[in-house]
Amino acid sequence: MHSLSHLRVLRRWLCILTFGVLLCSAGTFVVSQFTPPVYQATATLFIHFETTGSSYENTSASLEAVPTYAQLVVSPSVLRSVVNDHAHLTLAELSAMVSADVVANTQLIKLNVESNDPVLAAQLANEICQSFEQFTAGQLPVSIHILPADQPRSPVRPKPLSDTLIGALAGVGCSVAFLLIFEWLDHLASLEQVQDVLDMEVLGTIAQLPRSQHLLTTTPTLAETYHVLCARLNALQRIHCCKLLMVTSAVAGEGKSSIAANIAYSLALQGKHVLLVDAHIRNPKLHQYLHLANRTGLSNVFSEMWVQRGLELYSQTTDLPTLHVLTAGTLPANPTTLLQFPLIAQLFEYCKQLAVDYVIIDAPALAEKKEASVLLSLVQGVVLVIDASHPSRYELLRVKRMLRGARTPILGVVINKHSWPDQKKEGKMPLVAPPAHHFWDRDPDTPPQGARVKTVVPITPSSTLFRRPGL
Repeated sequence: MHSLSHLRVLRRWLCILTFGVLLCSAGTFVVSQFTPPVYQATATLFIHFETTGSSYENTSASLEAVPTYAQLVVSPSVLRSVVNDHAHLTLAELSAMVSADVVANTQLIKLNVESNDPVLAAQLANEICQSFEQFTAGQLPVSIHILPADQPRSPVRPKPLSDTLIGALAGVGCSVAFLLIFEWLDHLASLEQVQDVLDMEVLGTIAQLPRSQHLLTTTPTLAETYHVLCARLNALQRIHCCKLLMVTSAVAGEGKSSIAANIAYSLALQGKHVLLVDAHIRNPKLHQYLHLANRTGLSNVFSEMWVQRGLELYSQTTDLPTLHVLTAGTLPANPTTLLQFPLIAQLFEYCKQLAVDYVIIDAPALAEKKEASVLLSLVQGVVLVIDASHPSRYELLRVKRMLRGARTPILGVVINKHSWPDQKKEGKMPLVAPPAHHFWDRDPDTPPQGARVKTVVPITPSSTLFRRPGL
């Protein structure tokens, strides 16, 4: 599949390069054919400054005076007398036609005159030299020798052959620039394109749904999609032994929290013992999605770990006996220092020894590099969530580079909010609805009467929390 994808990309590059070269070169050739030819006549002035000193002093003075005289040659005072002899010319037009160049380390000035008429170009060049000679006579201690201009035989521009070659090179440059912008910033529109860029397995695709229908409890048609996704996770767990799973995304707002909640809920429906942890301290969402209280949670665990060496998990029960949730807890004063390596490492090491099948961690986005890097180094597997509504090739490659340095296995990608034509059939299939389990339907910060909100777990891994019968 990858070889065919690379072949398609190469073919697209070749087509765009060929089109750009042909378009620019052909356009340049056509323009050069319809552009009036311009001829350039060149007269040469030899400047010799006469002083009372030696010849060496005269030569040195001449070399120093040449740049000044080059400016005088094209001054209005010199050109005005030439304009008076040509009624069809104005001073501004003649000034635009004339230029003077100093030949380095010599006493020579090259006077160039450009015109569509080769005869007029040579005539004007010679007349300007004569006017300059008359202007300096008797006023400046300099002698001027004139080498008259000859009538030019070929135009200086346009030159169709060289111009076409330059146009072809410009076409190559424009095509490459367009390809770089297109390939890096274009929005991907198919599952195959995402797979080709990330080179990762796609665990599942979640269709674009209204915000009120993003959980299994409110959208029964999502059941089969998450059933297949969790079946793939179960198969990968047998290969990688990944108990601690981190669900993350490139940036915030890609739907990773709702997907983490649905994965945990679907695994619990299959009889797996699951602990769902909200590690997004800055902007927690799980307690809102699952209608749980957020008065105590992960932040409280860390706060007490600072004071004492004991460890208590303030997890909350749900109506599914195999699903418990550890919310983020109250926002601390300094959330940046909360997810520090010793504390989070101690907690995750403890979670590995719990009698559960999965610890699903709703982690901060990879854009929060400091926090995400700490979690990446401690978990056993990563599930990446990609928002299909606005992924660009550049963003996916940036995510791939960020994950490449992590030693943690990347289990796969979940494509969220997709509306791609080749995947629409998946969202329209008649799916099996989940059993009638529901999370608490109440205010997120008000626990229901009689609900067990705080479950204290001692630091020893022999806890009976999530312990299966017979263990």
